[in-house]
Amino acid sequence: MSQFRFTQAAIEEHLVEVGADIRPAIEARAERQKLGDFGLWLNDTWPALFENVVQGPAAFCVTKKFAYPGKGEVEMPTFTLTPRGPVFTFPYKLRVLGGEEIELPECKDVVIRATDQFKRLWGQCKQVRLGKVTTYSFDTSPESPVAVVAERFTRLAGSFTEIHLRFNRPADDFNRVVYLDAADLPAEGDQEPPRIIRVGVDVNNRDMEEDLTKDKKLRILHEADAYCQNDLFSLLNGDADQ
Repeated sequence: MSQFRFTQAAIEEHLVEVGADIRPAIEARAERQKLGDFGLWLNDTWPALFENVVQGPAAFCVTKKFAYPGKGEVEMPTFTLTPRGPVFTFPYKLRVLGGEEIELPECKDVVIRATDQFKRLWGQCKQVRLGKVTTYSFDTSPESPVAVVAERFTRLAGSFTEIHLRFNRPADDFNRVVYLDAADLPAEGDQEPPRIIRVGVDVNNRDMEEDLTKDKKLRILHEADAYCQNDLFSLLNGDADQ
């Protein structure tokens, strides 16, 4: 029987994405000037999270280079305009940087101010859904991540090389989707394979009829934080019926 427990200490990577669904959608090709202005505003307002504006014929993003002495560096998008709307990415901990904590501006402040600015620039667009996706990567060494998930969450018999689960535990006003991904990877040479379970929590509003107010956005972000802090680990460890 597996002895693994999901804990804060076992988290090797912690990533948050907050996205807004907008109606109607906007096209990067048609909004190059305003998107460029928005990207520069992000850079000036939060230089610790946004740095380089990247514009293509039909795509737009803002990237940031993160570095840690002795661990390396990585550049990644921290804002992306998707077909559904704007997405903000907060890489709090990255495996490629040795799992070191990254100091970032406060998520709620960035999301609320940035979506308000987005509304000023594109007043014709309703923001009908806000979703916060929190993703944790847990190191299960020396146990098999697939065996941990299969034993803890299923009644499957036999051996598997990968397993993917997804379920929604909704509240009155919110979807609370939890997903688990695990795979037993082969060793590379003398290197031990990574033993990782990826757990994601996607909390978003169920009602998409109205343009979201600031208070409603804050409620969604608060619900996402509260679920991760108060319920998720009990659910993962089978300690309580959450």
